[in-house]
Amino acid sequence: MGLFHNSYESAGAGIAKDEPKKKPFFRFWEIVWRKLGKLVGVNLVYTLFLLPGLIGIISLFTMKSEKLSYLMAGFCLLVQAILIGPSMAGMTKVLRNFSQERHAYVWYDYITALKRNFKQSVVVGVFDSVMLVCVACGVYVYPQLISSMNNNLIYVPFVLMFTVALTVLMMNYYAFLMIVSTDLSLRAIVKNSFALTCIALKKNILTVVLSALVIVVFSFLCYVNFYFLFLLPFLPMSFLWLMVCFNCYPVIQKLVINPYYEQRGEENPELRYTSPSNPEESICVDQGGKEKPIEPKKKPKRGKTIS
Repeated sequence: MGLFHNSYESAGAGIAKDEPKKKPFFRFWEIVWRKLGKLVGVNLVYTLFLLPGLIGIISLFTMKSEKLSYLMAGFCLLVQAILIGPSMAGMTKVLRNFSQERHAYVWYDYITALKRNFKQSVVVGVFDSVMLVCVACGVYVYPQLISSMNNNLIYVPFVLMFTVALTVLMMNYYAFLMIVSTDLSLRAIVKNSFALTCIALKKNILTVVLSALVIVVFSFLCYVNFYFLFLLPFLPMSFLWLMVCFNCYPVIQKLVINPYYEQRGEENPELRYTSPSNPEESICVDQGGKEKPIEPKKKPKRGKTIS
């Protein structure tokens, strides 16, 4: 294994503690590459909490008794509506830390955040589930009404439905992040989520467009080759939600969290991870980026063996 041997013996100059941050685009992909294994773990845990919904859908097509299949599907989908919010809260906590380049244990932090924020996230999750059902019904009903009645005015509620759905989607970007990051009441979280959706509208639309682009590309790959579907339990959702956390959490930090500490005359503890260090207040000085690289020792050449 000589190919990897030198990487364990040599050492570079290190990384300076106050090294300037890279541009967001490159920093995001650096996080994805560095945390790829943990992103797969987060996606697997999230998929685990989607099993009730999957079982409910499968029961509709496999059970012989129609009445029993509807009961089974209804029960499983109800359980799914209850679990989806807390599961999103757990995933948000882990991915928020990753997006801020902070450590998180995938399973422990996921389950801890799920339990700690269960009540608020259940309400948001159930509301999202009802909203999803309404949109699905609207997509099915409105086109039929338009074709049968031949009335263009029906486009008005159709477009309004999508506008409301898009607004709720962008509010979710902030709602779950505030649920796991603050002690605000649910009413305040909803109010702030709507305000931040409007204030950072440009960034939110960009996030929606990028997410839609990823979904379209992945759907196309699945259409071209069925085997891409087997990637669903391993990556797509954690990648998309990491992108949401990366784009939206700085807005919350700037407009919600930092003002809270400023009003109390305190320093935001999160800024300690990103603020430059003061050498005068440090006992030890970080020499990352200044040390001379350590060259590996050269091995003595072996003589030729004649056999």
